[in-house]
Amino acid sequence: MRNRWRNMYDELDRCIEKQHYGICYLTPQICEQLSQRHQQLIEGLDVKTSFEPLPETRNFFRDLLSNDEGNAVVIVIAQAYAVTKPIKRDTGFIEGGASGEDYHRTLRQLLSKVAQIAINTLPLKNTDTIAYHVDTSPYIDREIAFVAGLGEYGRHHQLMTESSGAGFNIGYVVLPVREHYLSQEEEASECRRLLDRINAERLFLGCHTCNACVNACPVGICGEKEMARDRCISYTTQKKERLTEEEQRHMGRRIYGCSHCIYACPYDSDPIEDHLGEVDLIESLSLSQRHFKKKYGHTGIAWRGLRIFKRNCIIALNNRGIMLPQVDKDRFITDEFYKPYIK
Repeated sequence: MRNRWRNMYDELDRCIEKQHYGICYLTPQICEQLSQRHQQLIEGLDVKTSFEPLPETRNFFRDLLSNDEGNAVVIVIAQAYAVTKPIKRDTGFIEGGASGEDYHRTLRQLLSKVAQIAINTLPLKNTDTIAYHVDTSPYIDREIAFVAGLGEYGRHHQLMTESSGAGFNIGYVVLPVREHYLSQEEEASECRRLLDRINAERLFLGCHTCNACVNACPVGICGEKEMARDRCISYTTQKKERLTEEEQRHMGRRIYGCSHCIYACPYDSDPIEDHLGEVDLIESLSLSQRHFKKKYGHTGIAWRGLRIFKRNCIIALNNRGIMLPQVDKDRFITDEFYKPYIK
């Protein structure tokens, strides 16, 4: 398709980093075939957490065929982020992907630019139903990205590219196009390409002889056939339900996220020591809702809210062996949500 829509590709190459976008040209016939294979794959996933909906709600290609008649162009992009480590050893820590500008916002802005490039080139059916997704759909974003050609899966179950490792976030835009926008020859060629891709070798080439993330993972989920996301420290830091003693211990001083596997991966850049993401644990216990939004409203952690944030600060203090100030202890002990974490 590059020759047919060369201007669009040239614009995308200027707008997005190398290796950081992929495109699927879809028709009813292509969606039908991808849907069948995709359903087989997602039904085999033994993953049931609050972040992973059940398989019957996760078939992107089936739903596209049902809702939009299957005629669409999907452009998937990846936006790299800086992997950071805290400088101070007495603070809490928000992982690099969530400590800076909220990637939901920055990716959405970039997707808007991508959509405008496509609007100027592709035979769109309309612009009213263009859909943007950055962690906002029931689908498996990394799987849609994989089919579009964005990297392969590492042993830590995240998508990877040679240029950025796994240190990137994913977003995609779905553009409705007119019927018969592809010739029969183009449709057949694209169908073969996408089916070959969905059935391709999924393990990143550099992972075949490397166990760095497997050895680094504190909870032992890297390298397993299916990732047990409910045991991942990143999931634990976002979990609303009561945390076990073991879950709390594994969090260390993390307030949000976990990057043990990315720190260890030879394809990811060495983490940058930075004050970005450092959290004053005692001071944070007194944050009001207004001050929390002012301080963290622009970051990726804001969506999980102040109560989870403060709970994690208390856990980080416990893990560092620091007693809560009595005034904070008296205040939190009366709240059933915080009470289990007060020592």
